[in-house]
Amino acid sequence: MAAKSPSNISSLEHLLKEIREGQPRPVYLIHGEERYQVESAAARLIEALLPEADRALNLVRFEGREADPQRIAESLLTYSFLPGRQVLHVVDPPFLASRQSPKTCLERALDFWQQGSKAEALRSLAQFAERAGWQLADLQGAGWRSMPPETWEEGAGFPREEVGDPEGLDALLAVLDLEAEGAPAPPGSPSALEEALTRGIPPLHTLIIAASSVDQRLALSRAIARVGGVLAYERGNERQRAAGIREVVQAALQRLGKRITTEGLELLQAKLGTEQQAGASSVEMLAAYVGDRPLITEDDIAACVGRTREDVLYDLTGALTARDLDRSLFYLKELLDQGMHPLQVHAGLVNKLRQLLLARSLVSLPAAAGWKTGMTYGAFQSLAARWKESTDRDLEGLEPILRLHPYPLSQLLEAASRFTPEELLTAYDRLFTLESRLKSDAPARLLLERWILELLEPQRIVPMTLTNP
Repeated sequence: MAAKSPSNISSLEHLLKEIREGQPRPVYLIHGEERYQVESAAARLIEALLPEADRALNLVRFEGREADPQRIAESLLTYSFLPGRQVLHVVDPPFLASRQSPKTCLERALDFWQQGSKAEALRSLAQFAERAGWQLADLQGAGWRSMPPETWEEGAGFPREEVGDPEGLDALLAVLDLEAEGAPAPPGSPSALEEALTRGIPPLHTLIIAASSVDQRLALSRAIARVGGVLAYERGNERQRAAGIREVVQAALQRLGKRITTEGLELLQAKLGTEQQAGASSVEMLAAYVGDRPLITEDDIAACVGRTREDVLYDLTGALTARDLDRSLFYLKELLDQGMHPLQVHAGLVNKLRQLLLARSLVSLPAAAGWKTGMTYGAFQSLAARWKESTDRDLEGLEPILRLHPYPLSQLLEAASRFTPEELLTAYDRLFTLESRLKSDAPARLLLERWILELLEPQRIVPMTLTNP
């Protein structure tokens, strides 16, 4: 998908042409939510500016919160003893990020965590702490729960009770504890970097910034736009994103000298969704798989391209709601073998149990008297429409499932009917007992397998008491 091109935004090909003609700009800013295109554009600029033999010594990389603008400015203004061009590659500097509210940062962290994007979740959590004026250590060890309410609200800007997924936040902080990640010191002011770019840097020095989020209102952003090149790769709607991944796949195929059948391209996109990085890496894997054969087929993709973690988590919860023990244990093993953190699996199970409990509550209400298992989908659609329009106070609190599309809602109610309320409540309570064990060095797979057995076939296991370590 091509970069958007308002007046102050360049095209990548135009910037590369300038470099080939010996007229590079002092600074390049590549930003947007399409991470693969941002990283690819930065890599192509680096390749054009620096011969491969020079990159070991003449390319310096600053990443994330270590990217202090004062230090970057000093590096840009300091002449090097090494011959040739010097390139500074800065990735996701916080001093250019949009100044989102603490609440937005925390919501993004919890969303990323639920999606299985641990690195992005931790980055957003660090931004939340910074926006609130805290260190991550202030939140760890249940610190966020024990903080005085007025202290929390003053920093976060909203009451603690409005944290959307408190258990998810606990799980994310537990991962932080396990990995011993702390919060680096906050970076200095970007004014030194703005001044260096405005006054001018040595002609053989170049700054390349690649970022997910940029606040265009910042003085530094405006200074970069005046003297440098800007590329924007924003995430469009679903149709645009689907077109974007097709472009990425076709470009990778052309580079590798391969072709793909129409059916194969459709299957590949169905497996990958709209993640462009996955598209490029999958084509490289397929090219190696087919060897000298020029055409990649649907059978090659089915045999070679694995499913995403989200696919497997969906299959796991589907097997659980079908009360299929063997498939549930199989998908749990597949998830953990793919590297998903046990606490992320736990969070997915908590969400599914919440949905099932809400569904059981719904079907027990007088307002839901028209529902029965096995009813036709047409009849259910009419019933679901009445629920959404109803002002019955009994339906209050059930919005998380009532706003679902009628088909997944019908499937959820059918799944909930396979369990008694007591089974679901007991399983939900056991999940919270299990959480503390998963944060320790206890065998996660065995604990999660036991929880599944206790839910689906409790008669097959010997009773065991889970206690906090």
